[in-house]
Amino acid sequence: MNSEFGTDLRVKLHKEEFLSLIKISHREIVYRVKKTHFFAYDGFVFFCNECNDNDFDTVIVGFELSTISFFYEKDRKRN
Repeated sequence: MNSEFGTDLRVKLHKEEFLSLIKISHREIVYRVKKTHFFAYDGFVFFCNECNDNDFDTVIVGFELSTISFFYEKDRKRN
C-alpha cells in the first residue's frame, strides 16, 4: 500500500489481540486520541479502547481523530 495515502480500513481489537499484534508488527510507537490507542499496519488501522498508556513504550497523543481522509477532504474543497 502506498504510504502517501491513508486507509479507510479500521479493525477494532480487544486488548490481548491488540498487544499481540503490536509485538508481531514490531511497532515501537502507538498513537492515542482520548481513550483510543491505534497504529497502522499492513494496510489497516488497528485500534483498541481497552488499553492504557503504560501498556506501551511510546505513546504519541493526538487531539483529534478524523474518519475523513485528508486527501479526500483536500480534493473536495477544490470542487
